Amino acid sequence: MTGSDAAVRSSYPRAMSSAKADAKLIVRDREERLEAMPWRELIPYGTRREWVIAPSGRRFLVKTYTFWDMDEFASGMECGVRVYPESGWRRWWRYRGWVSRGGPDDWFEPADVEVGR
Repeated sequence: MTGSDAAVRSSYPRAMSSAKADAKLIVRDREERLEAMPWRELIPYGTRREWVIAPSGRRFLVKTYTFWDMDEFASGMECGVRVYPESGWRRWWRYRGWVSRGGPDDWFEPADVEVGR
């Protein structure tokens, strides 16, 4: 193995772990935003797609979505996050996160939401 091959091999795992760390950072950030979002904004949220540039300079496609889980015994708002790198094999196998809202500790004030507008 030549010197340049060793440099490429040693930098490859760092590059991969950096992309993974960037993606997980974005997932955590979006999860925290969805958890902190007021119900007035969360109910009509739907599905959103955006391109985000990580601190390392990599670009990621971020998809966030919300939907009501109308379970027989408990219902709530389910929020999902999917992060896709711009290129590479992870474009097809995403990083993801999940948040559930509407539990007993999550206060919901019906007067805050105007239904039908």
